Amino acid sequence: MTAASPIDDCASELRILYLEDESLIAMNYVAMLEAAGAVVDDCTTLGAAFTALDEGTYDVALLDVNIRETMSFPLAAAALAKGLPVVFVTGYGKDVLPPEWSGHVVCEKPCSQAGLLSAIQQALLKKDAPTSVDPHLH
Repeated sequence: MTAASPIDDCASELRILYLEDESLIAMNYVAMLEAAGAVVDDCTTLGAAFTALDEGTYDVALLDVNIRETMSFPLAAAALAKGLPVVFVTGYGKDVLPPEWSGHVVCEKPCSQAGLLSAIQQALLKKDAPTSVDPHLH
């Protein structure tokens, strides 16, 4: 992108926890986010993402829904319990989310830099909105 937009500004200096098990997708999206000024910790397994969440400080969590046939909802619940907004990044669309997660932002793969940044901005704006998700759901 040649000129900064308000969406670009939302990513500047943001610390993002990103969970994605497909390495090519992860490399592409990390590059997009870093180009917008974000600091991204990318993880390829739920275990690594839980460790990063416990040890790091983040502004938002971007989570692929299906990680090697395991759903990322327990990590999403842990992120919410720490006060992080969650964006689900998935090729399955919003319909894959159980009803208790349907109020969260979904960015459908494949997506552009603008799509990722827009989803992050939406999640950050919703951050203070009450959620019906029990952080103890697994």
